Amino acid sequence: MSFLLDLMVEGTCLNSQQIRQLVAEGKIRGLDIQESQIQPSSFDPRVSNELFILDRERRGLFSPERYDPECHDGKYDSVYRSLERLPRRERIPVDITGGFELKKGFTYLVRLEERITLNRGGNLRFSPKSSVGRVFLDARAVTDFNPCYDESHWRYSTDELQIWLLLQPLAFNLVLNLGDKLNQLRVFPGNVTKLTPEELVEEFRRKPFLYRKKPNDELEPAIPIISDNIQIHLNLSGRYSEGVIGLRARSNPTPIDLSKDAQHPAEDYYEPLVSRDGKLDLKKDEHYLLSSEELLDIPEDMNVEMQMHSNIRIRGELHLAGFADNGFRGDLVFEVKSSERSDVGLRDGMPISKLEVFRTEKPDKVYSKEIGSHYFGQIGPKPPKYFRLFDYAYAARNYAKLNRDVFCQDRKLLMAFRKSGEGFEPAQDLEGLLRCIGRGFFHSRYDCDPATDSGGDELVPQIIPYILVFGPNGKVFRYVRAENIEDYGEHTLFGKHSIGVGGHINRGDAPDYVSKSIKRELSEEVAFHGMRSEPRFVGTLFSSIKPVDRVHFGLVYAIYSNGDVVPKESSITSGRLFSIDEIVEDPLAGEKFETWSHLLLPYARKIYDVNQDLMPR
Repeated sequence: MSFLLDLMVEGTCLNSQQIRQLVAEGKIRGLDIQESQIQPSSFDPRVSNELFILDRERRGLFSPERYDPECHDGKYDSVYRSLERLPRRERIPVDITGGFELKKGFTYLVRLEERITLNRGGNLRFSPKSSVGRVFLDARAVTDFNPCYDESHWRYSTDELQIWLLLQPLAFNLVLNLGDKLNQLRVFPGNVTKLTPEELVEEFRRKPFLYRKKPNDELEPAIPIISDNIQIHLNLSGRYSEGVIGLRARSNPTPIDLSKDAQHPAEDYYEPLVSRDGKLDLKKDEHYLLSSEELLDIPEDMNVEMQMHSNIRIRGELHLAGFADNGFRGDLVFEVKSSERSDVGLRDGMPISKLEVFRTEKPDKVYSKEIGSHYFGQIGPKPPKYFRLFDYAYAARNYAKLNRDVFCQDRKLLMAFRKSGEGFEPAQDLEGLLRCIGRGFFHSRYDCDPATDSGGDELVPQIIPYILVFGPNGKVFRYVRAENIEDYGEHTLFGKHSIGVGGHINRGDAPDYVSKSIKRELSEEVAFHGMRSEPRFVGTLFSSIKPVDRVHFGLVYAIYSNGDVVPKESSITSGRLFSIDEIVEDPLAGEKFETWSHLLLPYARKIYDVNQDLMPR
């Protein structure tokens, strides 16, 4: 008799040892099945090379059809036979052996490599893997002879089942490869039965599996709210993710390869959301990663599934991958998309979903770092494994400074006013350059600037007026910026010497953006003890040395003062007038000065001499 039939324990699903036995018996069959496919209480099937592009607009979602449409005897056909009934142009076959791009807005059906046989009483439940959910890929399992998504029942068939996945990318384009593991299946030898409310209460007494984090970072058992299932709540405090309460999917056409880990900077695909009051306005039809208030610590003889839809608060999808294996420990991550008719306000601590809890016998492996589990111990709205680590600290500290609009212009248009591509260049056609700048536009600085490990927007550099402040006797104002990154967002300049005062052009600088921004920057950063001249344009500055340099275009101006010049802004720790010649002759100048100042130093004396007529008399 099959091992499966020997384990007719109501409500339990098979553990790793029992799944391994099914493979040995041929109940789960596939070429060269690997131990890594066997999880504590689930199995990871692999993508085959056979995929079909479906005509979603005309066909809608796909599932097996009845053998005879006129007959209602409950018998359904195989997936492949049902596919063959579609018109040829509505099922385009693709061999994905070399990789295939899944595009947002299309529907695909891909065959999985493994097959499974259910005996009488057996049931299957399917869930997308966590990483797949976090790139917002709707992945629903479809099996032969079964009309339901993500589950198969022995009463429909006890024949060998071929498994397919119906795929719909919702937020990003994705590259699918032969052998990718997108979902996991659980085998129930009897009915699929979750723990009752009474059993949940008893299990929680035996071993609490939900914890709350105290202000001192210690954990204490949560007070469980149990009705039909156990409630889980939303964390919008940002206390353990540096103030970042969630991530919102950006529109990015560059596809994510589902076979490669840590391939992209997360900042290019997810916008950090920062809130100081524990509130978040959820925009309709946008996609979010949020996290739970409770920390989940699953006992080794249980697993958990989160409800995709729950009526306890918002209407919409609450997860695309809500299953957690035996031994999981960490915050839960929600992949949320609201289907409310308007924007909806979320609050810290509000209930968001419910957990269904299932029993297993104790497996011989548990979800942990030892078996390569990627999300063990996760804190906050962690992005999927396909991305390099999201720097919560950088995003939170710089959010207020970066989340504002800055003035930009087409790089090609700006570079047309220069003869060379690098360094300082004396003024040419100022009138034409100012007309070009006047047709510029605003972008979010967060989108423009490079993150800690990614490039910024080099197509539309941010325009920076950069003012050399000269004093009597061949001197120039030289200063050092503060080291405290928590207060100031221009982290690339900390500790570096500079001879240029300036900054971004803001919306408030309208209508004469350049001149008004110069006046504002000077009034904020330096104080003049004496008379000063009006600024004079002396040239442009561009560098491709560092990522931060490539997203800025400098307009270099000169100002003269007949008195002393001292720092005014708190971000400048020290500054005064220095001899230009002494600065240039310093052998360590190349190490001390930030890029733009270093590029200007060889020209500083000439700029001073040529424009001395500006010196107030």
